[in-house]
Amino acid sequence: MVLTSRGKGAPAGLLSVERIAVSSEGNCHTGRTGLLLQGAGPGPRQTQVLKDLDAPFREVPSEGLHGARDSVQPQRLGRPTGSRGDPEDLLTDRRRGSSSLPKPRDGCTSELVVPRTTPPPRRTSRQRATKRAQAARGSLLHVPYGDRERERLDIYFPEDESEALPFFVFFHGGYWQSGSKDSSAFMVSPLTAQGVAVVVVSYDIAPKGTLDQMVDQVTQSIAFVQKRYPCNEGIYLCGHSAGAHLAAMMLLANWTKHGATPNLKGFFLVSGIYDLEPIMHIPENEALLMTLEDAQRNSPQRCLEVALTQPVDAACPVLVIVGQHDSPEYHRQSREFYQALRRGGWKASFEELDDVDHFEIIWNLTQKDYVLTQMILKTIFQES
Repeated sequence: MVLTSRGKGAPAGLLSVERIAVSSEGNCHTGRTGLLLQGAGPGPRQTQVLKDLDAPFREVPSEGLHGARDSVQPQRLGRPTGSRGDPEDLLTDRRRGSSSLPKPRDGCTSELVVPRTTPPPRRTSRQRATKRAQAARGSLLHVPYGDRERERLDIYFPEDESEALPFFVFFHGGYWQSGSKDSSAFMVSPLTAQGVAVVVVSYDIAPKGTLDQMVDQVTQSIAFVQKRYPCNEGIYLCGHSAGAHLAAMMLLANWTKHGATPNLKGFFLVSGIYDLEPIMHIPENEALLMTLEDAQRNSPQRCLEVALTQPVDAACPVLVIVGQHDSPEYHRQSREFYQALRRGGWKASFEELDDVDHFEIIWNLTQKDYVLTQMILKTIFQES
């Protein structure tokens, strides 16, 4: 494990740390830089491992790295006194037994900092599902909803094509800095097979796009769908991770400037981030350039707490969903956001899905019998 200098603008004690996972074959996998947060507190110094989103891994020989397991032993600890949150623990996927290392799962005998990598077949399955959807008859690809290059969306219809359908609109994750509609249509087949039209949206990502622009583009894309298909039987928004943040911002969106109020009938917020202030203190914010005012203005949690009105029908179901093996911070933020929704009178529910991590929870939508797929269909057809 390699410790380097603090990220730019990070608080004292916030150090970089290279991510390492040791596989059953004796090789190590390293990803891009994560974070090690050392906070002062009573008793022994607290150490919290934080890291980034779905970084690509490269396999390297394990020689010279065996001692890393003993040099730093990450612990799951509470937040240091006075802290609002553990900045990049948002994206941690650690499962710990009685030892200092996680219990092995799916062929990985030990993990130090990174989550276990998704086996290649799972990625391949997701990619194949997206390509099949894009090649299917009735797919409308790269439809512009605005003038900017990435203001495009793809629309996938069932075989019985009609405008009087429920529309499922998906916003990809990627830490607001990666991802695209072009790799995010993996849920299309199980939904269109049941008579649901699917829309997958692209938006400007950082550093080209700011959070304010992303929120506005997502708002614009939904208004576009409403205007193009005014006879729809309901628009259901779904987002994963950063995409769940953007979908959550639609709860209190201002639709006036876009000339259409969408027929919103449901929200599926999957492993989302609802309080952005912790993000200010990690290196990823160098691309986002987010100030405190930006973070507060674009934090769904804060927006709900200060909202005086509810533009979306309070009877519209909002499902806040997290994976069993999502990080503690995802669980905390999801529960607190759900509680804020309930306090505000929203028809909210909280679901923890068994035996899935931050990526499996959404990638498993390729499967028609997956619990989240069934949850989405049940919500849509109960509300239609």
